[in-house]
Amino acid sequence: MRRPYILIFFLLLSILRPVSACISPADPYAVEVELNKPGITFDLTPLLRAENILLDNGRIVYRSHYDPRLIVILWNDTYLHLRIQIPLELRNTTDLKAEVEIIAPLDDSVREKAKSLGWAVDGWRFTKGRYLVELSPIQGGECRSDADCATGGCSGEICTTRKGAKEIVSICVYREWYDCLKLTTCGCYNGYCMWKPTPEFLSCLQEKGLDPKKIVKARYNAIVLIMDREEPTDEDYREIETLLSVIGCHAELRFEPVKREGLRPIADPYSLNASEALRIELEWLRDIGVLNVSEDDIAKISKVAEFGRAGYNSRIGWFDGEWKPYFESENAVLVKCISSEAWTYDAPENPPVLPSSATPTETIVCGPGIMLLLVILAAGVGKK
Repeated sequence: MRRPYILIFFLLLSILRPVSACISPADPYAVEVELNKPGITFDLTPLLRAENILLDNGRIVYRSHYDPRLIVILWNDTYLHLRIQIPLELRNTTDLKAEVEIIAPLDDSVREKAKSLGWAVDGWRFTKGRYLVELSPIQGGECRSDADCATGGCSGEICTTRKGAKEIVSICVYREWYDCLKLTTCGCYNGYCMWKPTPEFLSCLQEKGLDPKKIVKARYNAIVLIMDREEPTDEDYREIETLLSVIGCHAELRFEPVKREGLRPIADPYSLNASEALRIELEWLRDIGVLNVSEDDIAKISKVAEFGRAGYNSRIGWFDGEWKPYFESENAVLVKCISSEAWTYDAPENPPVLPSSATPTETIVCGPGIMLLLVILAAGVGKK
């Protein structure tokens, strides 16, 4: 009976595209690799003959050999994808939230530094594991372009609207911080006429003992979230403060608990090793003849594996001549749509094993596979 199941599954692979190119709430609790490097080949037949696998809508699902609490999902979407998922459950949980105001110049160099620290970056939204930091400018209404602004005052120390510059009067006393003005320009920044907050200008103001907030009007509001945590740990502070220092913020974080009902992993991602889980699964698939992949590739894939590197934006793949997350590739086009898929499956309780030649498999066929099987069986009966 194994051969009909295998034929049905390969037919399903040819007609189904099971994965949505949107962000899933399950992505932070999974690691995924797209095996798209030239030369890597695969043959799913040995796996389809194994015991304890589930076939569901063009996907092969089974329990992890690293930890049976985890689910392994394989599917073919141009290239073979392998995803290791911590299952989610609906429960009450507590997140931690803090808000800080930032005065800092934000440009592409900030994004690149954040990526080098392992953060996924989408505009001014930064995510890493259970952490989320999102920045939004506090907009003013004074100007639309630099042409709407001008300098005024006795020493030209005031940056304001062009109309206001003609009317403003200041005391003719030269202050030490005026030396910093040569490190910036007067212009329109987030809707305010102001001295633009270049790193050199802000640093100079601090060296002169002046609080930049007294000079720089533009602000960013930063929302910081730690998911599924009652109290922040030292590691939480280190991760978030390292990112904020790259952004240019050194404010003290004051977290408040936020209780809500939501999908949460059945196991703490920080108690599991995503790199080891992925390595073990890749090696097992290679050893049973499913994957033709080198030991070097397995090692390099495992090295960059961590929970949260899953889904369209963050999946690991062969990009720009190396294994890395898609969001780090040179021409990455990131999606913003949200999927409701939680990647939940009722997989057999034990990891798969290859049966003896005389032992029937425990393969389960679900979804459209059942309907397709009934059609095939009905056609077969009609021919008798």
